[in-house]
Amino acid sequence: AGRPVIRLGNVSTPQLAVFRPDPRLDTGTAVLICPGGGFNILAYDLEGTEVAAWLNGLGVTGIVLKYRVPARDPGRRWLAAVQDAQRAMSLVRSQAGEWGLRADRLGILGFSAGGATAAYSALASERLYPAVDAVDRIAWRPDFALLIYTAGFVERRQTTLSGVMPV
Repeated sequence: AGRPVIRLGNVSTPQLAVFRPDPRLDTGTAVLICPGGGFNILAYDLEGTEVAAWLNGLGVTGIVLKYRVPARDPGRRWLAAVQDAQRAMSLVRSQAGEWGLRADRLGILGFSAGGATAAYSALASERLYPAVDAVDRIAWRPDFALLIYTAGFVERRQTTLSGVMPV
């Protein structure tokens, strides 16, 4: 809409920003938001904090994931982002009681590269990094996923899914 977009780059330490809804609207549901940016940057406001504000209006807690970019592994550009999302989901689930969330109503949402991150996180058959503490013994899979113009699932100039699921 002609406004500048916050493009975060050089993220080496993942972070979470929690946006809570008005307590009168709070459903106990939370969504981990993975902004897009081609695994090079994060469109942090447009596909992150603005989405969290929209979710808040629905009574849903929005949790924006600042995952590592740019990609570290050119052959698996998605890997660091998915590792960060898996850890984030376990961390949120571990804090659900303290944060007033329902541990069985935690979803993930992503745009473009963030959509691929969300999809791979939801469909992975195993955790993609070695456990480092008790949080990593808690389930990483979301209860639901919202994939918004997900990158990498359709080959260029094709109309069918690529069938490639790297995890």
